[in-house]
Amino acid sequence: MFNARYLRGEAVSSVALFVVVAAVFAGALHRAPDVFAAQKAVTSITFKAPVANATREATVEPRTIDGVAYVPVNAVLQQFGGGATVLAERVELDFLGKSAWVRLDNNSVNASLKEFQLSHNILRDNRDILMALADVVSFFEDAFGARVSFEAPAAEKPQESISEPEAVVMQDLSLPGASEQVPLADIDSLSTRQQTSDTRVDQITVVAIDAGHGGTDPGCQSSAIQEKDLTLAIAQQAASLLQASFEGRAILTRSQDASPSLQVRARLANAQNADLMISIHAGASMSPSAHGFELFVPPDARLSAALGNPEVQARGAAKHAPESAAIAEVLARKLAEATGAVNRGIRVTPCRLFDEVNRACLVVEVGSLTNREEATKLADQAYQTKIAEAIADAVRTCAGRVSENGATP
Repeated sequence: MFNARYLRGEAVSSVALFVVVAAVFAGALHRAPDVFAAQKAVTSITFKAPVANATREATVEPRTIDGVAYVPVNAVLQQFGGGATVLAERVELDFLGKSAWVRLDNNSVNASLKEFQLSHNILRDNRDILMALADVVSFFEDAFGARVSFEAPAAEKPQESISEPEAVVMQDLSLPGASEQVPLADIDSLSTRQQTSDTRVDQITVVAIDAGHGGTDPGCQSSAIQEKDLTLAIAQQAASLLQASFEGRAILTRSQDASPSLQVRARLANAQNADLMISIHAGASMSPSAHGFELFVPPDARLSAALGNPEVQARGAAKHAPESAAIAEVLARKLAEATGAVNRGIRVTPCRLFDEVNRACLVVEVGSLTNREEATKLADQAYQTKIAEAIADAVRTCAGRVSENGATP
């Protein structure tokens, strides 16, 4: 598993009557229903969403902050069957097999479907992730393609609004054996700003296949399979397929149930002059419905100014960020074709592995072990072979100097 911090999707604590001061005028906010009159107080709000040919309901208690009505969106998702995961200063919201990343105290959203902005910033109050009520309907539609509605019965006695919550440091909830996990820090969806149409993949003659975790570090565990066993099985098959059909060399960072450090894995790839390193992992989510594969690539330091970050000196795999992104695009396409799994997107993230590896590098989470149905698939050898074939096919395609659009230059 590539990430190891979570926001527990616990039920919202009971709060007495809160005032919802929301003078919502028709058309003033993007797709926000005009259901509140100014100064009318409500005790609860019930959201409805179509899920698997049925309508699910989520009832939460609103709260007012600086005159704006907010609701705990993580509680809404939990009742819908989705979930929320926190990493650093960002939160991943999962629903219907799709994900959306939001930064706390910010209104930008990087979702599987598209990037967009909310009318108000996302806030946090203890374990609650707060979203402005006026943003909820449009958020679910833009981020997940879900048509959500809500209704709110009026209360008779309004009370004073609560004050804005103080910042709370999230507790680090590391899984067992996480000492060698690659830390997932700030995450952005890979946007078109970070790629160019003429990006080409360098010639690949040596590829390092890294089976994540191993030995005393099992990674994510399910009743069907452990992550360390899954990644090793896929890595071994991918390497064997490449040896039989690839003019270059394929090497493994581990070929047995061992736990080499992240630095040892990177040094092995560098010593073998690997042109590409693919690190295989499996995902986990607080939402049992979250499923699909996801890819992570290094940030391109040359684009830091355009992304609003200070200029930094590119090092490690960041020097080869365009190639890594192009290879990830090919691999994502091959995985979707081979397995039929949901493509949760390609994300840009700094991590220690990318700092240590000298050439193109990417991390792929091949599926979610916390989704019972997908975990069963991942434990199946035939399904593992499909993933291995997709990895080998992507490497062969990129080794032939195929551009991002699939055309041979």
